[in-house]
Amino acid sequence: MVGRSVDPAAIEEMDRELTRVIEDFDRAVNVEALRLAKEHVRLAEETVRLTEETVRLAEETGMTSLFQSDKTLF
Repeated sequence: MVGRSVDPAAIEEMDRELTRVIEDFDRAVNVEALRLAKEHVRLAEETVRLTEETVRLAEETGMTSLFQSDKTLF
């Protein structure tokens, strides 16, 4: 482009298009972050549920020594 004039309107249009692309990308990243956070919460809740169930079953079967040794599982 050396020696050629640049159309200011074309530059403005490219600037607007680039701005839209960046904003769309930012929204997509935010949506993915929210999805991952929701999945993390779901997995944490499932872990808590399974841990509580394991403790309950250990207590019912008299296997509480699993939780009282030096190598505590939970």
